[in-house]
Amino acid sequence: MSSDRSLRKHFSIDSIESDDNIQVDQNYDTLFTSQNSLSNRNRNDLDAYTLNYRIIKTTLLIFAWISFGLNLEIIGPTFEDLKIYLQVNYSSISFALVLRNIGYLILTILFGLVLDKYSKYSETLMSIASAVIAISNFLMPITRNYLIQIFYFLFQGLAQAIYDLGGNYIILNLWSSVNTSPINAMHAGYGMGAILATQMAKQFIKFDPYHTNSTLTISNTTSLILKSSDINLKTPYWIASLIALIISVLFYLSQIIETKNRLKYEHNRKQLILLSEEFNLDDASIGTSSSLIETKMSNVIKKMFLGKDKLNNLTQNQLNLILIQIVLFIIVFVFNQGYFTILSRFMITYLTIGPARLDVEIFIIIQTLFWAFFIVGRFLAAYLAFKFDTIKFFMWVLIGNFMVTILFLIPFLTEFKIFFWIGVSLLGLCSGPITPTGIMLAKQLLDINSFVLSLFIVGLAGGGIIFQQLTGALLDFYEPNKTSWMGFSQANSAFILPHLASIASFLCLSFFVPIYLIHRKIFNFYRK
Repeated sequence: MSSDRSLRKHFSIDSIESDDNIQVDQNYDTLFTSQNSLSNRNRNDLDAYTLNYRIIKTTLLIFAWISFGLNLEIIGPTFEDLKIYLQVNYSSISFALVLRNIGYLILTILFGLVLDKYSKYSETLMSIASAVIAISNFLMPITRNYLIQIFYFLFQGLAQAIYDLGGNYIILNLWSSVNTSPINAMHAGYGMGAILATQMAKQFIKFDPYHTNSTLTISNTTSLILKSSDINLKTPYWIASLIALIISVLFYLSQIIETKNRLKYEHNRKQLILLSEEFNLDDASIGTSSSLIETKMSNVIKKMFLGKDKLNNLTQNQLNLILIQIVLFIIVFVFNQGYFTILSRFMITYLTIGPARLDVEIFIIIQTLFWAFFIVGRFLAAYLAFKFDTIKFFMWVLIGNFMVTILFLIPFLTEFKIFFWIGVSLLGLCSGPITPTGIMLAKQLLDINSFVLSLFIVGLAGGGIIFQQLTGALLDFYEPNKTSWMGFSQANSAFILPHLASIASFLCLSFFVPIYLIHRKIFNFYRK
C-alpha cells in the first residue's frame, strides 16, 4: 500500500523517461504544465500553469492594457481638437463614441456566446483586435470625412469587445480561485496608457478655451479662431498605433508558443494515460515533471494573491439569489461606466470651459494626476484586496467615490483652483479600482462563465452609450460657451457634468447594496 502511494506521489514524465515502451517528448516546456486536459483550454485549476508562466502572461496582459488605455483614451485630451478637425458639434462627436460602444456591445454579446469554445485561440483573437485598433488610430488623423471616421470608431468598438472580454477571460482563469490582485494589476495598465496619451497629446493640442469663449462662433461646429486645417494629431495617434501593432505581434508569438506546448502536452498526456493503465493509477495521480518543480508559491506570493474559496453546494433558493445578483451586477456596471465616461471623455470641457476655467497646460497636468491616482487606486486595491473582505472593500470604494463626486456640486469649493487639483486626484484614486474589483468580485461570488462575463461587459458598454450621448446632447443644448448658468456667475453648462457623474455614482452604489445584503445572508448560512 505504501509503495503504491509512493508511486502515485512521484509519478511524472521524469519517472518514465527510462521506459523503453513509452515515448515522451523531451522538448516539452516545463513552464507550461497542467493537471487538466488543455485541449479545451481548461484553466480553472490553479495548477493549470506554473507560477512563472502565469507571471509572464500577466505581464504581457499589463502591457496590452497599457496599449489599450493609450489608444482608447487619447480621444480624451484631443476631444475638443477632434471636434474642430471633423467640423462637428458635441452631439456628433459623442455619436461617434457611442457608435464605438455599440460595436463593443454587439460583439461582446456574440463573442461571449462562443468564447469558451474558441478560448484556446484567445491570443490570436487578442492579436487581431490589437491590430484593428492600430489601423483605425493610424487612419483617424488623416481622415477629415466624418462619415468615414465613425466607421473607424465602430471597428475600434468591435476590437475593444474582443480585447476586453478575451483579456479578462485569460486573467480570470490564469489566477482562478484567488482575489482581485492580478486583475487590478492588469487593469492598472489602462491608467498608465491614459497617462501616456495625455502626455503625448499635450504639445499638439491647439484648442484654446479662452479664445473660444471670448469669440463669436459661426455655429456650434466651426470656430473663427481654429480651422480644421490647423489641427494636426498625426504624431500622438501614430505613436499609439505603433505600440498597438507591437502588442499585436507579441500576442501572435504568444499563441504560437502556447499552441506548441499544448500539442506537446497532449502527446505526453496520452503516454502517461497508457502507463497509468499499466500501473492501475487514476487520472488524479498523473502529473508532470514541471509540476514537481513549481507546485507551490512562495509565502510572499501566497499573501499577495491567494484569496478565499468560492461558495459551493448552493440550494435552489440560493441559486435564485445568484441570478438576482447577476442582474444587479449588470446594472452596477452600467452606471459605473456611465460615471467613468463622463470623467474621461468630458474632463477637458469641464476643467477648461467649466467652473475651473483652466488653461490647457494646467488641464493636462490635472488630467495626468487623475490617471496617476487612477493607477495608484488599482495597485492599492490589488494590495488591499487580500487584506480585507473583498465585498466590504468594494462597498467602501463605491461610498468613497460617491462622497468625492458630490464635493464638485458645492459652488463654494469650485471657486478655489486648488480644489480641482485635489478633487480630480481623489476621483482617480476612488474610481480606478471599481471595474476590475467588481468583475473579480462577481467571479468570486458567482463563479461566472464567459457568457456572464460578457453580460457584465455589455453593461459597461451600455452605460458608455447612454451617458456619452446624454452628456453630449445636454452640452449642445445648454451651450457651454456662456459665462453663467442657472444663476451661477462663475459657471456654465459644463457645470452639469459633475451632476450627471454624481447621479451615476449614487445609482451604482444603490444597486450594489442589495448584492452586499444577499451575500451576507449566504455567507451567514454557511457559517451556521
